[in-house]
Amino acid sequence: MQTDDSMYSHHAEQDEHPTFTESTPLISEPPISLQTCGATVAQVQFLTLCLSTFILGWNSSRYFLLFFNLEHYGIGMTEGIRVVQLSQGIGIAAGGLINMPLTPTLGFGKIVLLGSAVQTIACLLQAILPIWPLFVSSYFLQGLGLVLLNTHARAFIAVKRHNDFKMGLLFVIHDVGNMASLSFLSQNHHSEILRKCYLFFSLFLSFLSVVTLVVVFRLRKLDVCLREGGDEPCDSEPDDLSHLDGFTQLIGMKTTHILAAFYSVYTVTRAITTLTILRYESGHLVAFLSVLSSGSTLGYVILIPLNRKVGEINAAYYYTLSAIVALLVAYFVPLVAVQAIAVGWIGIIYSVLSPIVMTYTGRTIPRHLVPGAIGWLTTCSTIFLEAVPPVSNAIFSRYGVSSLLLCAFIGLILMSLALYRLRKTPSP
Repeated sequence: MQTDDSMYSHHAEQDEHPTFTESTPLISEPPISLQTCGATVAQVQFLTLCLSTFILGWNSSRYFLLFFNLEHYGIGMTEGIRVVQLSQGIGIAAGGLINMPLTPTLGFGKIVLLGSAVQTIACLLQAILPIWPLFVSSYFLQGLGLVLLNTHARAFIAVKRHNDFKMGLLFVIHDVGNMASLSFLSQNHHSEILRKCYLFFSLFLSFLSVVTLVVVFRLRKLDVCLREGGDEPCDSEPDDLSHLDGFTQLIGMKTTHILAAFYSVYTVTRAITTLTILRYESGHLVAFLSVLSSGSTLGYVILIPLNRKVGEINAAYYYTLSAIVALLVAYFVPLVAVQAIAVGWIGIIYSVLSPIVMTYTGRTIPRHLVPGAIGWLTTCSTIFLEAVPPVSNAIFSRYGVSSLLLCAFIGLILMSLALYRLRKTPSP
């Protein structure tokens, strides 16, 4: 018969050396509650970026009110638009250039807050109509804030895994905000009261963007925000990396220059194609523009399964070749139905290429350089885009609409050559 002490020691030995069965897991998995919490945080982060992107699209339509603002200042339409466009173009270029040194210094959370706050100040200045120099500077601030916020919102999605659908959705939401704003202004721009209501509602939305960005991201760096959302960074940033080192690395990468060239030609070609449709003498102009806009909105997401199957760059290469064929069909085939289908396909192709470029940048460029790379792409494309209206008007007035079609055709060929080069370039 065992004593109480011996029984106690026997049970203690069993506790010290537990037996394992086949059903006993050797490595414990994270609690389901923590996984759910990380997924919830990631969803909140994405919805916050969607809200800020929607507001960016909404605010981008304030150009529609420029005619009334110029009347208030007594400045001619042509001169005023030229000055305002120049001011915003300089702001966009400045935002792309200062983005690289600001990224390692401030980090993701502070830069998106800065971009949203600058947008809010620009909206306030345009609502109260100050003296002319301050009004012009508001468009500089609008361009600056647009680049900082847009660049880091796209970079945040670009560095995540399985990001193609979210990236496409981000572009869709931007377009929806733009179309919603334009729809309201086109119906109510004759009423001064409604114009004032629109401006102060835009100011409220901009302030809402500032508040949500502070609450959700809390001025934290990119790595911290990714970990909170349950997405471990793919690589780690060197501790001794300064902004000069990052800029040198970025400029020294061949992929960066090919992407910048492609994105610049893509942006210019897309604008020229739209201008070609506007200049085309047809009684179906509104229908063509509607088809082009609908194709641009749908294209961000409907071709994602095909992109995954054949590869991003391969898909973009074949899409560009098909856009060349569609552009020729839209011009040479006299049937309206065929032209509408071709124009809609062109809209789909143009829309799907931009998210592909962003996701490819996030996948091939080192993670800590992605915000700088996207800002560099935006800067280069904006500089070339500013020259499109005057150059295209001069070409059209001298050579006609066929010359614009030829420019778009050349642009698509250059895009296909850049994509072909990317297909042959090994990923870093």
